[in-house]
Amino acid sequence: PRPWPRRWAATPPPPPVPAGPSALVLRSACRRMSDRAAPPPTSYLEAWRACTPEVQRALVVLALCGAVESAGVGMVVPFLPGLAEEFSLGATGVGLVISACAFGKVLSNLPCGWVADTVGRRPLLVWGQVVTAAGILATALAPNPASLFAARFVVGAGAAASTVGTNVYTADVTEGIHKDHRGMFLGVIGSISSFAYVIGPAAGGLVSECIGLRGPFYAFAAITFVTAYPYCKLPETLARVKPAAAAGAAAPALPTTLAGFLKMVQREAADGWKDMKGLLKCDAQVGLVLGAVAVYLGWAAYLTLVPLHAAHVWGANAAQLGIVYSIASGVGLVGVGVAGYCVDKYGRLPVLGVASAINGAGCLLLYLSSTYPEFLAALMVWEVGEALLTAVLGVLAVDLAPKDKRGLSLSLQRQASDVTLLTMPLVLGLLADVGLGAGGGIALTALFSTGFLAGTCALLRRYAVRRGTRL
Repeated sequence: PRPWPRRWAATPPPPPVPAGPSALVLRSACRRMSDRAAPPPTSYLEAWRACTPEVQRALVVLALCGAVESAGVGMVVPFLPGLAEEFSLGATGVGLVISACAFGKVLSNLPCGWVADTVGRRPLLVWGQVVTAAGILATALAPNPASLFAARFVVGAGAAASTVGTNVYTADVTEGIHKDHRGMFLGVIGSISSFAYVIGPAAGGLVSECIGLRGPFYAFAAITFVTAYPYCKLPETLARVKPAAAAGAAAPALPTTLAGFLKMVQREAADGWKDMKGLLKCDAQVGLVLGAVAVYLGWAAYLTLVPLHAAHVWGANAAQLGIVYSIASGVGLVGVGVAGYCVDKYGRLPVLGVASAINGAGCLLLYLSSTYPEFLAALMVWEVGEALLTAVLGVLAVDLAPKDKRGLSLSLQRQASDVTLLTMPLVLGLLADVGLGAGGGIALTALFSTGFLAGTCALLRRYAVRRGTRL
C-alpha cells in the first residue's frame, strides 16, 4: 500500500471538541448520518435477526400467551348460553351474561391506559391474567345469577387490563423494528391468536365431554393463571419511553388518609381527561377511533343480523350457518397474515382504502344475497375486508401512538371498540324489530361503516400532509 505523506504524520491531532452545544450538534449530525447510511433489512428473516434477543424473547412470549388466551376464549364462549340456562335466565339473561363482560371492559379500559403510562406495562400483563383467571373460576363456581353476572364483570375488567397491557407492550418492543417490516410481525402475532381461537371450541367440546359443562371454564382459568408467569419474566418497558422513569425520578408519595386519596384520584382523573382531550385534537387519533367503531359495527351486525337475514332469505338452519361461518373464519385467518405483508409492501393508507372498499362491498353483497352460494361468497368477501382492516388499523395504532401517552391512546381505541360492541347489537336488533328488518339493518351498517372508514382515510391523509410524512 502507498505510504502516508510525511506531512500528515507530522501534523498534530486536532484539539478535542469542547463540550457544549457544538458537540451536541456534531454528535446528533453524525448519528443522523449513520442512521441514514444504515440500509433497512431486505427480508423478514433479516429483520428478525436484527432484533435483540430481549425483543425476540418478548415477541415469542406475547405470541404464545396471546394464542393460549384466544384458545381459552374459544373454549368457553359456546358454553356460556348453556351455563346461563342452568339458572333459567332465558334469551335476555344470556344476553346480559355476555354483556356483563363487555361492561367490565368499558369501565376498565381508560383506567388501565393510565396505569400503563404511569405505573408500567408489566403490572397490567401479570395482574390482568390473575384477575381474569379469578373471574373465570368464579364463573364456573357461580351458585346463582347475581354471582354469575358479577363474575363475568370481573372477567371483563381483567381482560381489559391484559389487552391494554399487551397492546402497549407490543408497541414498545416493536418500536425498533423497521417500518417496512412491522406490519408482518404484528400480522403473524394476530394470525397465531386467530388460529388458536378457531381450535378453541373443539378443545372446549372435548373437555366438556370429560368433565362436564363447567369443565372448559376450569381449564380456561388454569391456563390463564399459568400464562401470568411468563409475563412476570418480561422486563418493564415504561422507562424506555419515559426518560424521567429511566433516570429514576422519585415517585410521588401515596396519601395516608382517605381524603388525600380521593384528592389524588380527582387530580389524576383531571390530568387524564386533559390528556384525552389533547389526543382527540389530533386528526390521526380521531381517525383511528372512527376506524375502530366501523370495524366493530360490522362485527355487531355479523353477530346479530347476519344469521337472521340468512334464515329469513334462504332458510338457513344452525348447521348450515355453522359451516358457513367456519369457512369464512378460515378465509379471515389466512387474510390476517397476508394483510400484514400488504401493509408493509404497499403502505398503510392504500391498504386502508382498499380494505374499506372490500368491507363495504361485502356488507352490500350480504344484503343482496338470496342463495346459499351467494351468501357464502359475500361472507368471505366481508371476512377479507375485516382482516385487512384489523391489520392496517393495528399497525397504524402502533405507528401513531405518542410515546408518552401510548397507553391512553391504545386504550382509547379499545374503549371505542368495546362501547360499539356493547351497544350496537341492541340498537341493530331494535331497528330490525321495528320494521327495518335484518336486511335493512345490514344495508344501514354498510352505509355507516363505509362512511366512518372514509372519514378515517381523510383524517389520516390530512395528518400525513400536515406532518410531511408518508403513511
